[in-house]
Amino acid sequence: MSLQTTEARKATYLKDYRKPDFVIKKVELQFELAEDCTLVTAKLHIKKTATNNNASLVLDGKKLQLLWLKLEDKQLTQDAYNLTDTTLIIKDVPEEFTLESLCKIFPHNNTALVGLYKSRGIFCTQCEATSFSFITYYLDRPDVMAKFTTTIIADKTKYPVLLSNGNKISETKLANNKHSVTWEDPFDKPCYLFALVAGDLDFIEAVHRTKSGRDIKLLAYANKGKAQKCEYALKSLQRAMAWDEKVYARECDLDMFMIVAISDFNMGAMENKGLNIFNSKYIFANANNNLDTDYQNIEAVVAHEYFHNWTGNRITCRDWFQLTLKEGLTVFRDQEFSTDMGQGVLKRIADVRALRSSQFTEDAGPMTHPIQPKSYIEMNNFYTITVYEKGAEVIRMLQPILGKDGFDAGIQLYFKRHDGMAVTCQDFVNAMSDANNIDLSQFMLWYSQDSTPHIAIKDSFDETTSTYSLQITQYCPASKAQPIKQPFHIPLKVGLLDTQGNCLQTVLHGEDTKSTSHMLHVKQRNQEFVFHGVTKKPIPSLLQNFSAPVKIIYQYNQQQLITLMLHDADKFNKWNASCQLAKTIIFDLIVDMRKDKDLSVPAEYLTAMAEILQSNEDFGLIAEMLMPPSEQSLAEDMEPLILPKELHRAREFFMLEMALSLQNNLEETYNKLNTNKPYSVNPQDIYQRKLKNTCLYYLSLIPDNNELSVLQLKNANNINDQIAALRATLNSHNAQERSERLQQCYDKWHTDEQLIDTWFAIQANNKHNNCLREVQALINHPAFNYKTPNRLYALIGSFINNLAKFHDISGQGYTFVADQIIKIDKFNPAPASRFARAFLNWQRFGPIRQELIETELQRILAINDLSDEVYEIVKTALDC
Repeated sequence: MSLQTTEARKATYLKDYRKPDFVIKKVELQFELAEDCTLVTAKLHIKKTATNNNASLVLDGKKLQLLWLKLEDKQLTQDAYNLTDTTLIIKDVPEEFTLESLCKIFPHNNTALVGLYKSRGIFCTQCEATSFSFITYYLDRPDVMAKFTTTIIADKTKYPVLLSNGNKISETKLANNKHSVTWEDPFDKPCYLFALVAGDLDFIEAVHRTKSGRDIKLLAYANKGKAQKCEYALKSLQRAMAWDEKVYARECDLDMFMIVAISDFNMGAMENKGLNIFNSKYIFANANNNLDTDYQNIEAVVAHEYFHNWTGNRITCRDWFQLTLKEGLTVFRDQEFSTDMGQGVLKRIADVRALRSSQFTEDAGPMTHPIQPKSYIEMNNFYTITVYEKGAEVIRMLQPILGKDGFDAGIQLYFKRHDGMAVTCQDFVNAMSDANNIDLSQFMLWYSQDSTPHIAIKDSFDETTSTYSLQITQYCPASKAQPIKQPFHIPLKVGLLDTQGNCLQTVLHGEDTKSTSHMLHVKQRNQEFVFHGVTKKPIPSLLQNFSAPVKIIYQYNQQQLITLMLHDADKFNKWNASCQLAKTIIFDLIVDMRKDKDLSVPAEYLTAMAEILQSNEDFGLIAEMLMPPSEQSLAEDMEPLILPKELHRAREFFMLEMALSLQNNLEETYNKLNTNKPYSVNPQDIYQRKLKNTCLYYLSLIPDNNELSVLQLKNANNINDQIAALRATLNSHNAQERSERLQQCYDKWHTDEQLIDTWFAIQANNKHNNCLREVQALINHPAFNYKTPNRLYALIGSFINNLAKFHDISGQGYTFVADQIIKIDKFNPAPASRFARAFLNWQRFGPIRQELIETELQRILAINDLSDEVYEIVKTALDC
């Protein structure tokens, strides 16, 4: 057995970036698709840009069979170039020349689902970040931008639809039942945006008329018989196009825009120019087979990929360390789009829930990195929630810093200044700075410093001067790479309430006008802010609308949090106060549990929740306030160690006490909302169902109280309510009943892949003691397929997120997941590396669990030919 050392795994560093010695201005590709292999002919028009006349041409290429190579139409002998496992090197090339190659590749054997691969009879591509080099030899870097012409040749019966980027310029019938289609993309693009799809596909179409009066043809492709399931996605695309024109003045620059649904896809979607490829779970939808959240996700992901047309394609990244330039900005844009499409503050709540449960954990672990990382071994490991979602929060902070008009002016200057270019995060911030004549050098620390800033706040009230002061200290935990951090520029939105819950109008020192909320610009380690016109000590509403991705440390008492829950005008902070109080109660329960004290939930909290439940306010907001933080989010705040079993028990006790205390209120609300009206995906109906099903779940926690959930499972007129009922019925302690209901649902849903993914996930998330045994059995279920990433994430990913069961003190969960990582890594490293992240925070647990996890990490690391993706995660975990 041979272990690859750290030295064998070469890291790439941001500081080492240099401009390419060569550029490619034009690319002519030809693909001859066949069942056993594909022949790829590439003709590259190359120009030397290096000042060094002796610079060699170094092209990237992986797992390619080079059949011949021509320079200026002259075939080269093997002694004229050098081939390695990852490069093709040619010395003594002219200043400007054409290079033509013929390579053989094997898409049908490509289980890693990168480059060109075959999924259930469909050829498709995934080239980001550096997987175009699995297709042909090329300068596989985003700052090399070229115009592509692509010809695809294939059997006309098996592959009647042949798609690529740009405009179709010719279609030809060939001998032997073959045909060819040629596509020409008029825009320069990096090779990661190249796309090809070939198969026997159906499609639906629509038209979007732009504000300037142009008609753009929209096409959605899918497997035979499934195109109608793309209808909602196509309508989402139309809404996204109209929104981008209205909000950002960005029109689509193409005459035709295509989207394609693929069943086997590692990513969520890919923004290839004019030919977006999607994981089918983010395209397929109909009322009989999809959850409300599926519709919301489809709308958001379709919009995200379309928005990339400007923030990612027209303006792309100079290098992959700039990934957040396109992803952070585009996530921010899709979040704002979803908010405007009817989700409102509930979108903000959902985003912050995810940030706190996943991104804050990443920030606190050994893989912590700034939104612009400094180095990587495998770039695919840095498509992270930090780069994406924290990156979006960094963009969002520019709005309160610059003002909405200033933010808009900066964005427009960015588009104007950098259209058609590959640029950096600094270029983006420079545009924001220049448009507003403001120094943003301190703000740039958000791009370069890792970890989550903490804001510690103390307050004081002076009755004689009618002033209220906040003393603020900001600090950021040390990390291995950055033991000392500089102060960030943090926009902190604050409001003040009196003890009856009325919002106070005050004047912030240094300003002239009264307001119920103020934006504090925290820029120093220690800073004081004074509010005038305060006659009694108020309750501060801190970090309204989550104005910055930070942790607030302020000692609220129970009554203050209840006041905020009931009365804060900032809806986000109403929800946030409910989370803070629920977290405090759960942590107090853990303390009492460990001291063998009697357990209880404060009556004042339960009374407040009853009032909220009866308030008839926003249904979605009430549903969110009823649910305590997830175990993952709570675990992030546990100190000094995470106690999975105790945390699970305390949270379950908390929810059961809620159910028992509020049973009458929950039943009344459920019955009021259970109208069984026809299914609709408008926001009001979605949130009505959300509250109804939240009540149902709580009621199912009460022993022997499954009647409502069983009835809803039987009578529901939509799949959303059926699945909610199934989840509720599985709270039953009767194993036979649970098994029967699961089998009934499988028999009903087995022909729909997305529903069966949900069916697997529900079981992997169950709280019963036999959870791991059930998951192990499901591995052998005929519907489980290791080669389908969605199925892997549904079962293994869901089990990993089942905190108490994965971290069972026996260590069996660790061994199971390690076994899966080792097995999956051999054919598809992408999901394997995601699962390996589950072990990153292993030192946050007690010594028994630490020893068990370390054993599994060492076992994974000892595997010969471990992928770079998994190696980097595991080695980083062990080195922390």
